[in-house]
Amino acid sequence: MPLYDGVISMNDGDVGVIVAIEDDRIRLSVGASEIGEWDVDECDIQRLDEGVFSISAEDEALRFLPNQPQLFQQAVGARLPRPQPATPASRRMLKSETLEESLRGKLITVVAAVIAGALGIWALLSLL
Repeated sequence: MPLYDGVISMNDGDVGVIVAIEDDRIRLSVGASEIGEWDVDECDIQRLDEGVFSISAEDEALRFLPNQPQLFQQAVGARLPRPQPATPASRRMLKSETLEESLRGKLITVVAAVIAGALGIWALLSLL
């Protein structure tokens, strides 16, 4: 079981920790006291910057600065989060509306126009 020492940055300072990585578990300890244990599927580790990682579990994220960041990165396969791709202009125009909602709105407009036209013709014929 590989162990990686480093510090967790907290509001009131840095705390020395050890991160243990097994095949299916990740453990976080301070000295001899375990402060967290998660299934690999319940824990997300991402590289935030050179030598800085985010360990997220149970709706919380901790900034971890390992003493050997390259070894830690190799162990967890962490990489920088990819930036979101640029949204094409056609998608930006409809970003708050799905294609189905857009088509439904256009259909309602066409039906309303047909009804208005029919009423106009009826009104014209009733005058004759």
